Amino acid sequence: MDIKDYARKIEELVTEVETYRNYKRSIANALTNLELKYNSGQVSLEEYKKAASRYLRGRSKEDVIKDYEQRELVLLEQIKV
Repeated sequence: MDIKDYARKIEELVTEVETYRNYKRSIANALTNLELKYNSGQVSLEEYKKAASRYLRGRSKEDVIKDYEQRELVLLEQIKV
């Protein structure tokens, strides 16, 4: 692999890391906003659970965030190599 190919690969990996960070931030923000709406009475408990389920797909918020962070670390390790 020549230097240009290596640079392209690094750029692709960095873009993918940024994508996962954006996903993580987006889900965290959406859940925070949902929690605020529930706490202020703008959405019912049923609506809250249904919307949270769409974001979390049966997992906890912490597990989802950790999953994205783990994916980021794997990509960053590939950049080191």
